[in-house]
Amino acid sequence: MTRVECAARRRRRPEIPAVWNLESRARGPVAVRRRAEVDESRRAVSLPASVLSELYEHARVTAPEECCGLVVGTDRQPYRRAVRCRNVMTLMHSRAPEQWPWDNRRGFYMDPTDYQPWVKGESADGERVTAVYHSHVGAACYLSSVDLDLVDLSQFPHAEQIVISVGEEQLAAGIFHREGIGHPFVGHPVVVAAP
Repeated sequence: MTRVECAARRRRRPEIPAVWNLESRARGPVAVRRRAEVDESRRAVSLPASVLSELYEHARVTAPEECCGLVVGTDRQPYRRAVRCRNVMTLMHSRAPEQWPWDNRRGFYMDPTDYQPWVKGESADGERVTAVYHSHVGAACYLSSVDLDLVDLSQFPHAEQIVISVGEEQLAAGIFHREGIGHPFVGHPVVVAAP
């Protein structure tokens, strides 16, 4: 991507794609939503206890709003540490409610000032963004149709996606990856890595 294309991408106002496909049925239109689920039969992905604890703590203290952030690492340690980001979806909604019909309780939009240092790629010590995380409060670990649409508009479309489910008494996580833009996300369960 050229410098001009990169600058244009940063300046453009994100647009929300249509997320509802309406099918005509005998009883009228029916909304069909797509989403990516965790497939419990797939190989579990191990995250270090320190990273998983940080994600869970961020989700817990942010509830009932969604939390969001980045996981950074290297080729040898892809999940080295979490970087918390502020969720500014409510602010986006207040500025453009038709474009951003959700608030922090129903969606997330990472504050660009929080992730800007990572847009250029690797840090001096070789760390890069390996995953984007967010929470679902009172819902399971899945990528919603809105999540799926927004991934390609994000600054990190190639990163894995981690979703933390915040229940009344327990937390759970799922991780989603794909072979490239345009390919479907595949969901894996998350387990604590052996020390």
